[in-house]
Amino acid sequence: MAARAPTTWGDVLTFVNDVFDAANQVELGSDQGYCVRLVVGKAYECHWTLFLAGGQITVDGSITRRRRLHSGGRWGHGPL
Repeated sequence: MAARAPTTWGDVLTFVNDVFDAANQVELGSDQGYCVRLVVGKAYECHWTLFLAGGQITVDGSITRRRRLHSGGRWGHGPL
């Protein structure tokens, strides 16, 4: 397997995942979104939506090197 190229400013990371309960046994929904690299090796700015049976939650925020989310807002739709 070839080595992965280092990220650069402006790189876009996209994702789509199934979402499970804490025991990783029951599928609860899915998520999808994207992140843009803002500070190489340190931070991404991200936007994604979590889809659940009762509605959806949208999250915007930064993810830092330590994988901490610094969220700027959350919006919901449906009777969660």
